[in-house]
Amino acid sequence: MDFYQDREFKAFDYIYKRLDDLYHAIALKIGISDAAFLVLYSIAESGTGCQQKDIAYQYAISRQTVNSASKKLAEQGYIQLIPGKGRNMLLTFTETGKAFAQKNILPVIDMENAAFNALTSTEQKELLRLAEKYVTAFTHATKAFLHQE
Repeated sequence: MDFYQDREFKAFDYIYKRLDDLYHAIALKIGISDAAFLVLYSIAESGTGCQQKDIAYQYAISRQTVNSASKKLAEQGYIQLIPGKGRNMLLTFTETGKAFAQKNILPVIDMENAAFNALTSTEQKELLRLAEKYVTAFTHATKAFLHQE
């Protein structure tokens, strides 16, 4: 079996992996799982709370993963699960969770903003344009594969 991966794509893949590793290292540093980090980050980003299904969709992770992380965070006293319509749950911070997010999540958001703002406005737009173009092309390329029986 011959395998070939374009050199430039390998570099892109490496960059993506480095970014993923940074978020994993952040989660480890603050003593939570990657999924718990995404839950807390999402609540912090929303300001008022968010639904589990929205976190799963936004980060392309399973609802079960979000649910498990949410239950553990609720047991630890960081968030509360507020039942909504059907099986939907609204996730909001407890006072303990707000303090934890203030200390551990908001600085990450600040670091992300600083890193993005290190790019010029033109570079920011180009990065977003190219990332969207790549995702669209890859989505199109995978359609047949994903829908075959």
